[in-house]
Amino acid sequence: MRHIARALICSSLSFACTQEIAISPEVKDPATPADTDLALPSLQPDIEVTPALLAFGELPTDCPAADQDVTVKNVGEGDLVIDEITLKGPNRAPYTLRASPTTLAPGDSLVLTVGFQALAVEDYGDAHIEVSSNDPDEAVARVELDAAGSIAAFKKDQFIQEEGGGVDVLFTIDYSGSMSEELQALQNTFDAFITNFIALGLDYHIAVTTADEFDATFRGPVIDPTTPDPVGEFVRQTGLGGGGGEMPYAASKNALTAPLVTAENAGFLRPDATLAIVAVSDEIGDDTMPAGDYVRWLKSLKADPTMVSFSGVVPPETGFGCIAAPLPSKNYHTAIRQTGGVWGNICNLNFRPFLSYLSYVAAGLEFRFTLSDTPTSTNPSAFTVTVDGVPLPFDSIAGWTYDAATNSVELHGDGIPDPGSAVEVRYPYDPGC
Repeated sequence: MRHIARALICSSLSFACTQEIAISPEVKDPATPADTDLALPSLQPDIEVTPALLAFGELPTDCPAADQDVTVKNVGEGDLVIDEITLKGPNRAPYTLRASPTTLAPGDSLVLTVGFQALAVEDYGDAHIEVSSNDPDEAVARVELDAAGSIAAFKKDQFIQEEGGGVDVLFTIDYSGSMSEELQALQNTFDAFITNFIALGLDYHIAVTTADEFDATFRGPVIDPTTPDPVGEFVRQTGLGGGGGEMPYAASKNALTAPLVTAENAGFLRPDATLAIVAVSDEIGDDTMPAGDYVRWLKSLKADPTMVSFSGVVPPETGFGCIAAPLPSKNYHTAIRQTGGVWGNICNLNFRPFLSYLSYVAAGLEFRFTLSDTPTSTNPSAFTVTVDGVPLPFDSIAGWTYDAATNSVELHGDGIPDPGSAVEVRYPYDPGC
């Protein structure tokens, strides 16, 4: 420790005194640890526990739930010493926990197995798991537990709407003579698309090109958040007319592939943004490229292939479509399915609901939530769907519907959750007891 000597120096003229401080060389006190002993270790552990909630649903007392796992991982640089793993809370009795304290080297994981069997017909939500460790910032990590005893079995699936980010949208439009009415309808309803982008605070790029394979140019500047009137600019670009080509696969590929990319096109495609191609045509298309080949090319543009989608305002897949499209557009629908895009019927001149859906899909947001089990009843009264705890009505315009083909609950209109929102679906199921 340093010894500090203080001396008073006084002036004979002013009788004022000042305090002079002298610091002697450092002398170690044998009773005090060295400075290096007081420092924290340079390599610290960091605990990561997932998931933060286990929901077992509602089960009869004679029906044990399927076990669920919790993963404890050391994402730090020093050894993580797990001292204790315990069940806590007044309703912990129906839960079981299989785990043992251990030490995890950096990058190592431990799996905790958790079970549940109701003791009575009542709620068992006030319980949790505590994981105590030497993590300097989070000495105790928690996992919440949620379950209940009931007469019938119900399951709760929970989802979190992912945060939106950058999104690039390329409209590839058929400008043939039969499209005048459809283009007018697209212009009249485009506000439903861009309004959602603005409300979500997305960093968007929107461009328009023709479906002519020989024309790779954009119809105007890229529309982005700095565009003063994005709706007006889109209407202007889609009203310029163009070639009558009906090859959206070839046209979109040419518009995004060197050496055909023009100076205007060059800044459109961003590596960290989702990419959505939107075909607008009343014909089945003349693309010679098979849908599978086009989808493979499209997915090759991103390190994460789920960041791309192909959607279309095109004729139906089967049947004879509308008058302007006497043949089905199966080729388009194949690409739509393989990329998780959405379909809007060109024969229906009200594009507003489709464009609202499209805005979420293009941004990489979800409106379709796949259930973990098959419901034993599809009666809407057997379901409860909430967004951030607020119940949604069974409604195809601004609520939810169930799609048996995909075993998913679809949210519509204002019911589609904003980024970061929590969606919960409660439904009857067969636990196999």
